[in-house]
Amino acid sequence: MNTLIVYYSKTGTTKQIAEAIGAELENAEVKAIDDAIRFDDYDKIIVGGPINGMNWNESVKTFVKANESELEKKKVAFYAVSYMVDACRSSWNKKIHHFSDGMMKVDANAVFSGRVDKEMPGFARLIFGLEKGMPIDRVDLSQVKQFVEQVKNI
Repeated sequence: MNTLIVYYSKTGTTKQIAEAIGAELENAEVKAIDDAIRFDDYDKIIVGGPINGMNWNESVKTFVKANESELEKKKVAFYAVSYMVDACRSSWNKKIHHFSDGMMKVDANAVFSGRVDKEMPGFARLIFGLEKGMPIDRVDLSQVKQFVEQVKNI
């Protein structure tokens, strides 16, 4: 079965995760969201992008909406990357985990922790309920292996 992992990445973290997913799957190809894509070549499509402003990146949502008729013919999984996932207040965390609500139905989804360039400022930590001194890199590639197992079974 051929799998396409298509991603949008602002800082490189989502790309890193896309490549890690691709390395774990047989017959997988990794492409940026703006690359030319022939959906006919794939049985499964994985779409990934960062959480920006507590929402899935607009470029990713636009890609999904523009290609929804093609995606509906395939097995589809979504993933998002958020620095704050599982470290912020429950209300924010719930919003992050529901990143794909209102989009097409998918067979699997996941949210991976990401990284930031510097420690979050005090006002942001207060608003989001983040602990002072959180590591700036929270990427955990072991999470990828769990997601890949989920994707293999769809």
